Amino acid sequence: MTRGPAGRRLPYARPVTDPAPLTPADLAARAEHARRLLHAWNGYDPSPAERARLDAEIDRRMAEARRMPGQASG
Repeated sequence: MTRGPAGRRLPYARPVTDPAPLTPADLAARAEHARRLLHAWNGYDPSPAERARLDAEIDRRMAEARRMPGQASG
């Protein structure tokens, strides 16, 4: 039986394992799948320019997070 941080039982906890690294093709397929799901769910369908802007913002935030002192590196 696995125990949580407060000593509580976690009967359904599964061990965390490192998944196999995703290839660029895997990442692209996941992104496309997510885009289709969002479009079907709420009509969200960003233009290529909007996707590029959002990608650049994510890249900027990831670079900023990597520079933060005192953070564990992955």
